[in-house]
Formats: sequence, structure tokens, C-alpha cells
Amino acid sequence: MWTRTDYEKAAETVGKDFVISNGETSINDLSLKIAQDQGLNPEGIRTLVRLANVAAWEQKFEKLSTAKAEDRSVDFELGDPEIVISKLQADVKEAQVQEKTASMYNRTTDYYGDIIYERPPMEKTAGVTLQGPPEKTVPRQEVIGLLKRAEDKMREDLGAARYRWMSSLEKAAKLLVATDSRITTRTAFEKDAASMLGETILPELRMVHSLTSPKGTDVNLFGGEKVATVVATHIASVLPEQRPIIDLLKLANESRELSHLKETGLKWLEENRLQVTR
Repeated sequence: MWTRTDYEKAAETVGKDFVISNGETSINDLSLKIAQDQGLNPEGIRTLVRLANVAAWEQKFEKLSTAKAEDRSVDFELGDPEIVISKLQADVKEAQVQEKTASMYNRTTDYYGDIIYERPPMEKTAGVTLQGPPEKTVPRQEVIGLLKRAEDKMREDLGAARYRWMSSLEKAAKLLVATDSRITTRTAFEKDAASMLGETILPELRMVHSLTSPKGTDVNLFGGEKVATVVATHIASVLPEQRPIIDLLKLANESRELSHLKETGLKWLEENRLQVTR
């Protein structure tokens, strides 16, 4: 009899194997194999697939977050427990037919068919059945609870990432002004940062520019020079005292990317909640 821990471990395995396969193997197929090996009944299969969907999402989300992938959308084909149950039942019926066919073979008939006029009655054979002893499954409400905890954690991480983004840039702006408050120095630093970190750092540079300018001033990065020109031609020469500012920009950039991932994850959960927990 499976416990909740058994289901969670099996679901974690399905999710991990699904992500590793890069979609070559479906959640349904992986769940079907476990259901066959463990003799799960329909309710047990429904619990396994629901938990596997959650586990697969968490595995994909973690993989995107770690790899800092350009495509940050969490998208995959959800497992459908009814398809798994239907497939398992079809396999059982086929096994029963094969067993019945095998039971019809009679060696005596093969050798003495011409003198035996009446076949002996076939004995009934036990068929394979899905039903076994009742299993202790994880209620749907608990699956919903697991999903809610994952959602709460993402919202918490999102808030922390947003705070870290703003806090890092405020520190960077203060350091930049303290190092040299001249506009020319700031412009030179902006070019150095863009040359070192690439165009992905532009949102952070715009915020620092805004924080170090009088209120109401339009953001005019690089003194008006085109971004593409700066990135392609400028050779960075960062002063030692500006290195901490570069590090703060990197931290802010990573925090923004993480924020985007969390936002994408929350959107996916909202759009797929019913399918994952059905």
C-alpha cells in the first residue's frame, strides 16, 4: 500500500526523467510504466499524474532559472491521468486475450486430433486485474495545497528579487555619485558597463541614470550615442573604484531575470491550475 511519500517520490522521478528527456518521453508514458510496475489502481494513477505535473513544472522552472535561458516560458504537455488509465486498461485486456489464447492450446489434440471427437472443457484462468487492495492515495486537496505552497514561494521570491533589484541600483547610483558626480564621468561609466555587460544591462543603466539625474530629466544614455555603436566599438576601461558598481549592476540584472522567471511561472500556474489539479 502506497503512502503519500511514495507518491511524491514517484512523481519527482517522473518529473525529473521527463525534463531530462527534453520531451522525448511524455509524463503519461513515464506514469504508465510506474503504474504497471506497482499495480496502481485508477485513483492511485490520478494522484501520481497530478503530482507528476507539479514536479515536472518545478523541474523545468528550476532548469530555466539555473541556465538563465533566453526562452523563459515554462511550457510542456501536461500528463492526463485518464489517458494513462485507459492505456493501462487496454494493456490489461490484451494480456487477458493472450492468456486466454494460450490456455486453449492442447498438446493431446495436436497429436491425436483425428481420434478425439470432443475437446475437454477449458479451465477458467485468472485474468490480470487493475483492482487490488485499496490504496491510500493523496487527496486532490493535498495536491492543490502543494501547488499553493509552490505559488506562495514564487511570490515570495518575486518580491525579494524586485527589492534586491531596486536596492542594488540605489547603492550603485550612490557609489557612482560619490566616486565622481560629473556627468562626463557617468557617461563614460555607462559606456564601460554596456561594453562589458552587453545590451541586457540597459534597463539597469537607465535606472541608475534616472537616479543620478535631476527629477524630470529625460534618460539619455551614453550622452546620446547609439547603443549599437557603444556596444560594438567602445573598449571598456573601468576604474578600480567603479568595480563595486559593476558588481551591483550584475546583481540587479540577475535579480531582474529572476523576477521575470517568477512572473512567467506564476502566469503558467494561473493558466494551467485546473489541468494540473484535476
